Formats: sequence, structure tokens, C-alpha cells
Amino acid sequence: MNNMSTKFKKISYIYVILLFGLFCVCAPLIILGFYNYPMADDWSMGVFVYKSITLNDCSLPVAVAKGVKYWFMTGEPRFSAVLLGVIVPSAFGNEHFYRVVCILMLSGLILCEFYFFNLFFHDIKITVTITAIPLMLQILCVPYPTETFYWYVGSVNYTFINSLSLILIGLFFKLSNRDDKINKFRLASRYIIAIMLSILVGGNNFGTSLSRLCLFGFMSLMYLIYNRKKFFRTISITATLMLSLVVCLLSPGSADRLAGEYANAGFGPIESIAKSIKHTALAIVAYTDMKMILTIMIVLPFVAYGIKKSSSRMKFANPLVFLIITFLIYSSELVPNYYVEGAVRAQRMADIYFYEYFLFIITNTIYWTGWFVSKERTLSGKMTTFVIKHLMVYLLTLSTCILIIFAVKDLRTSSSYRAAVWLAKGYASEYRDEWEERLIVLKDPSITDASFDSINLYHELIYYADMSDDPNSWLNLKCAEYYGKNTIVVK
Repeated sequence: MNNMSTKFKKISYIYVILLFGLFCVCAPLIILGFYNYPMADDWSMGVFVYKSITLNDCSLPVAVAKGVKYWFMTGEPRFSAVLLGVIVPSAFGNEHFYRVVCILMLSGLILCEFYFFNLFFHDIKITVTITAIPLMLQILCVPYPTETFYWYVGSVNYTFINSLSLILIGLFFKLSNRDDKINKFRLASRYIIAIMLSILVGGNNFGTSLSRLCLFGFMSLMYLIYNRKKFFRTISITATLMLSLVVCLLSPGSADRLAGEYANAGFGPIESIAKSIKHTALAIVAYTDMKMILTIMIVLPFVAYGIKKSSSRMKFANPLVFLIITFLIYSSELVPNYYVEGAVRAQRMADIYFYEYFLFIITNTIYWTGWFVSKERTLSGKMTTFVIKHLMVYLLTLSTCILIIFAVKDLRTSSSYRAAVWLAKGYASEYRDEWEERLIVLKDPSITDASFDSINLYHELIYYADMSDDPNSWLNLKCAEYYGKNTIVVK
């Protein structure tokens, strides 16, 4: 342990390098976010607050309440998704407020993952060192950047809520393992935050809410059998999450959707579970490419060091059981999609499912390493000695291999590269200029029938969908309602 500590202290600056690398990955995406504008459901959900701000027809709280009630009763059963959806940044009277969307999504993803994984180590430097490279890969290789970083209503109810749920998980375990001598104000604050997050997560996208409920439900059952004190400490969180999910399932909007657009589209409960398990098994095989294997190899020595150094009371007793349970919880995220839609169609759902893979694989890497280290096996000792002795060569070699593989296989399709191309070639500026011209027309009260040319750019990176030449199409009608126009036509 002394040799290990000495060696790791000599390269303790590595987390600073990794943070800089993470910043470089995020920078093009954040800059591109300054060219972002509202789209799709941002108009349909944000119209209540927008009219409140621009027309002063009612107060802001009343406008939010109107929006939540309208959507909850007529088509959107997830009350938390509606609550966040009606307060889209652009609804506050300035479409340029939309610049915060990418910053919010990226910072939420990064900070919440740091918080979650720090539960294992209680040392933020070690946590950053272990999670920075996986975070870079999540951001660079996410399947659909538009719906996870730029489209507000889509990203806030999937990427952002999925990130916040990691804080909820952390609070659940902190409260279950709390010291009885903890400050009462601090304890009450944790419970209040946990309950609020339970309501937000439980009332939002069904994938995240169900998977978190499966986790908490399983832990509550284990606590009930083996540790009643922990059960009573956390049952309020589990119950609040479950109640919020039940409210969504029993809402009028949920019944309308199942009887309308999703009638006979999905599978039964058992078949949905089976298909989700199969989907997850195939996805893990597909996602675990050479980059991911090399990433695991890079973080392993830091995981081993962090576990030995940590004062955590966590026991790594049953790695196989842990693997099975986390796999089933990961699979549960897709059950609502197969049950309702018969497939995983939403791109934003695919994005958080991709993020969950990293959560699954890194958590299992930590747990299995903890089990291996706790056994003090000879192989573990020899491997650790070899890696520590040649640590810099080991890290540089594997990092170089990852960079080469990424450059050959993934660079041109990666989110940051595509954002940098948009910025460097002036596409982002052209996109902004065309939207600014549209806004002049849209905000002119003397123009009641608006007409625009189509945005002639390859715009899938930051624009979810343009309107069409049909003034009665859903998107055209919602944009027209938002800006108070009779009709909008995009030629």
C-alpha cells in the first residue's frame, strides 16, 4: 500500500489533465449552443409562459399551472415532464436564453456522475480520474446530440432528469447508512431534497422512473429482510417515487395515449420484460468495443487504489449477484418502451440508455475490483505490482491506443468534431442568421401570415425538425400559436 500511495501521489496531477480534456471535449458543443433556438415541443409547451411574459395576461405561477393542467389532462401523463417543459428558456421573452440548454445538460451529466461515483471513494480527485475518460466517451459518442444537448423539452426530461436521478440514488444510500449523530438540519435537508427529486424523477420519463424504482424496491426488500433500520430510513423515498409513477400511469393523458396513438402497439408485460433483457444483453456486447475495454484497463489501477484508500463501509461480497441485479435494473429502463410502443423509437431514450451503459459497466468494474482486492489474491498482488512499477508507460500506451482507435473509427461521427466543423465552416453563423430573420417576422405583430424559406443547411446537429409547407401540420400550428400568427408556411 505504501509503494502504491507513493507512486500515485507522484502522478496526482493526472485528474487536472483529464479535467482539461473533458473541457476540450465540451467546448465546441457549448459554443455551438450559443447558436441554438427553440423547436418542436418547446413551442407547444412553452406557449403558456411565453404569453404570460409577453402579453401579461396572467402571472407566471398561474401560467405554469395552466400549462401543467392542460397537458396533464389532454395528452402528457408525466406531470414532472410537463412542469419542466412549460418553463422553456425562450418562453421568458428572449430566444437567446436558449444558450443555457447545452450548458445545463453537460454540467448536469458531468457533476451528477462525479457525485454518484464519489460514493465509492470519498475522494473527488480519484473519482475524477476514474470517470473522466468514460464521460468523454459518453459525450463524444452519444447517438443523438440534438436530443440530448440542444432540444430543451427532449433533453431536460431525459438527459437532465436521468442525471438528477444519480443524486437521488446517492441520497438514498447516504440516508440508509447515515450516522445517528448527524446534524438534524443536515438530515432534514437531505430528506427534503430526496423527496423533491423522487417527485421529479417519478413524474418524468418512464424509463428512468421505473429503473430507479426497481433499484429502490429491491434495496427496500433487502433492508426489510436484513436491516429494518435502513428500511425505515429510506421507505419514504421509495414510496414517494412509486406514488409519483402511479399518478402518471393513472392520469387521463396516459389512458388517452394508450387508447389512441399507441393502441395495440406494444407487447404484454412478460414479453416486454423479455425483449428488454434481450435488447440490453445485445447492447452491452455492442457497446463494449475496444475503446471501452482499454478504458476499463486504464481505470483499474486507480479503482484498486481508491478502494484501498477509501474509508467507505461498502462490502464487495457478492459480485455475481451484483452483476445480475444491475443488469436487470439496466434492462428495466426499456420495459415501458416495449410495453407502450413495441420498440425503442425516441432518440432521446436511446441517449440515456447509452449513458446508463457506462453507469452499469463502471459500477461493475468498481464492485468486481473491490471484491478482487478484498480477497488479497496473489494474482491481484502481482498485477498491482507490475502496473504500479510501470504506471506511466501503462497509462500512456493505453491512452494512445484509445486515441488511435477513436480517430480511425469514431472521430468524424463524434459530437464535438461535428460541432467544431459547424463552427469552423460557418454553418452555425448561417443557421443563426436565418433564424434571426425568422424572428423578426415572427415577433412583428403586423404580420399575421408568416412565410419563410427552408433552412438550407445540414442542420440535424442542433435542430430537431423544421416546419413544412403545410400550414396545418402540427409543428406549423404550434409555432403559429406560440407567436400569435394565423398561419406559418416554410417553402
